[in-house]
Amino acid sequence: MDRKTRRLLKRLEHKDPKVRYEAVLALGKTGNIELIEALDKVATLDQHPKVRDLANKAVRTLSTLQQRELDRKKAVMKAQMAQEKFDWPTLAQERMLKQRELTLTDDEWNYEKRLQKVREEKEAAELKAKKIARRRRRMFRIILYLALTIAIAGLAVVLREILDKTPDDTEEALAEMQNIVQDQQAALLEYCEVLAFDPASNCQTPTGVITLDCKTLKEVSWSAPPDWLTVDEPTLEGKNLLVERVLLTDDRLNTIQAGIDAQCSGKETINPAEWPDYMNMSSAIVAGFNLANPAASEIQAELDALNGEAESTPESSGG
Repeated sequence: MDRKTRRLLKRLEHKDPKVRYEAVLALGKTGNIELIEALDKVATLDQHPKVRDLANKAVRTLSTLQQRELDRKKAVMKAQMAQEKFDWPTLAQERMLKQRELTLTDDEWNYEKRLQKVREEKEAAELKAKKIARRRRRMFRIILYLALTIAIAGLAVVLREILDKTPDDTEEALAEMQNIVQDQQAALLEYCEVLAFDPASNCQTPTGVITLDCKTLKEVSWSAPPDWLTVDEPTLEGKNLLVERVLLTDDRLNTIQAGIDAQCSGKETINPAEWPDYMNMSSAIVAGFNLANPAASEIQAELDALNGEAESTPESSGG
């Protein structure tokens, strides 16, 4: 074995897989069948899949060359036997040695091949088990997601029914409307302050603040009217104007919030002097108060009247 081949064999143990790959490629190109054993070990034990794959190809190629060499020698032997020009003892000894070498080589190859096959079967079984486990986990997550979705949807329906429950009588409807209007009045007053209007001027005069915080402006909230609050609600028969005032107040609040969202888009602060619709916010606040304040007074008067009727009823019955 020449020096170059020995250097290449030494490179098969190099830590860099690229160096090992090039060494296997060079050894395979030599066509030296004596390298089958070394390359077969690389094909079985090397840690890098590309190096193992190339070594497998090299082993197959050299094994093919070895078989062709054996076939050629057999053909030469047959020709010599036909011509009866051979030394029987020498030929028999040489043949026995070749068969023994081939048998040993085949045994080693078969063992390592069986070992590789066992490893491949083990890896395939582990991979299959992992796929099954992933499939089961995926199915469990899907079932869990569906269960959570159904539970959340059911909870949302229950909460909506609770929050939007239609009042049983006029007094209950008016009491709920009173809470809504009070919430609207508080939101209007808060808008008046955070938008830097003077409450003493009925929110019509700016205070002169030059910077408004968008986060604070967007934090103003109020209770939206429930779905049952319409002019067609039986418990509010004859109170269409009152219902419309509450709904219109909600519209004014939404108009204010929409204007703030548009002006604060992509900004942390705004300057009232650079806001073209700034005074329109004042007009919307004033319009909201002009709707909410009469509504609040009317609701209170209606509730007082209902409570007065309820108190007088026992006395009338007792007389």
